[in-house]
Amino acid sequence: MDVDDAFEVIGYFGPGQRKLLLPLLIGGNICISWIMCLGIFTQYEHPSTSSEENKITSIVNDFGTTPEQNKLITAAVMLGVLVGGALFGKLADKFGRQKIAMIMLPACILVTASSILCMNWKVYAISRFFQGLANGGLLVSVAVLGFECTGKTYWGPLTVAASSSFAIGVTLLAIIAKYLTNWRVLTLAVSLPNLYLVLLFRAMPESPRWLYSVGKIEEAEKILKILGKKNGKPLTELNKVRLKRQTSVTEDQSVCSVFKGTMLIRLISMMWIWFANSLVYYGLTLGSDSLGSDIYENTVFSGLCEIPGYLLCWMTIDHRFFGRKRTVALFMISSGLGMAAIDFLDLTDRPKQILGLLSKMLISGAFSTIYVYTCELFPTGVRSMTIGGCSLAARLGGIAVPFAVSIGKRIRPDDHNPEFLLYAICATSAGFLCTFLHETLIKTDAGGNYTKLDSFEDLDEDSESVEIYSADTVQFQNESL
Repeated sequence: MDVDDAFEVIGYFGPGQRKLLLPLLIGGNICISWIMCLGIFTQYEHPSTSSEENKITSIVNDFGTTPEQNKLITAAVMLGVLVGGALFGKLADKFGRQKIAMIMLPACILVTASSILCMNWKVYAISRFFQGLANGGLLVSVAVLGFECTGKTYWGPLTVAASSSFAIGVTLLAIIAKYLTNWRVLTLAVSLPNLYLVLLFRAMPESPRWLYSVGKIEEAEKILKILGKKNGKPLTELNKVRLKRQTSVTEDQSVCSVFKGTMLIRLISMMWIWFANSLVYYGLTLGSDSLGSDIYENTVFSGLCEIPGYLLCWMTIDHRFFGRKRTVALFMISSGLGMAAIDFLDLTDRPKQILGLLSKMLISGAFSTIYVYTCELFPTGVRSMTIGGCSLAARLGGIAVPFAVSIGKRIRPDDHNPEFLLYAICATSAGFLCTFLHETLIKTDAGGNYTKLDSFEDLDEDSESVEIYSADTVQFQNESL
């Protein structure tokens, strides 16, 4: 049997897996969100009309940073995540997901906590770069490890759980920042307590899918049986877990396969989709002060509005009509149209805030879907590397966020909402591009063979033969993306 058959025996997502994975995914993504979005408050510049009550003491007060310097600091953390995602994604494919996560987690927390010792903005920018570097490695490790210890049918719901945790983290960060208004105290409060996650990672096994992909068959079987035992499966069932022996794909072969033909086109397409998602998502998150005058209210709403988007995503990604492809395309195009309306109708105040939050709700749903979609488009041997490459593209989008207003004004000089024009162009173009990609929700024929599903109208009303496609299982036709 292969690994997917083994999960059918031990349980796709049983009680043992839930106890291991849910605390890891929830806690890990809250930690990641705090560190990624910390700059909302540590770099906040009060408007001249701001009252003294609950006034944030940020690096603007301590270091006298200018708006341009703040932009460079924001770009530094995104650049760090870019490098970390690409570098540690590749290392995770070589040395294992759990090992890299165990290194990145304490590094991420300690580097963040040590930033309180910075005495000027240049040192703080360097510190934020290294925070992003460790955070990028942690992000790739947490996402891939969580997926690969479960059956593919649960990848969608797990993505929703992880993404919702990120949104809850943003909301909690705003609440904490409202009472801890000194940036050094806030930094310690959202970093050091996360050291408890080290214990969760120590309890996590290595990914059986990764072990199998590198030819460590016996170790993969051992991990699968441990997971099955934690799920309460009897020994007689666990003894059926016998993975078929195979010749492992060499590292060079795995890497080269990504840069050839259809796989390369998929990678380039997904990198643009990730770029656009990140640009819009972080633009609306880190720039939440542009949606209203109260930074705490805006950030809380910015976090909470994501959750309906994730719930909608959950309802559509496994639906036989929408699937992965149509969910991403529909959410991104709709979000782009909302931001285009903000720009061309020149909206302000509450109308701008409401439509901006609705647009963020949709882009958040798309962002959560592309994680599982990308994992299904690429095989295990290069999954962390391709996720790392897409994460690299996403961080380029994040790096562009501080400069979105300037770029938008170059497109339309007299624009009052120039960043929303840029967001609209990127979101709609990426959504349109997604329509040319493969759907990864497929059906099987009477003989159990996998068939490409071009139209969900091909399914009978009572058909239950909808399954999840993975590049590990079957390759689609080469002439299509």
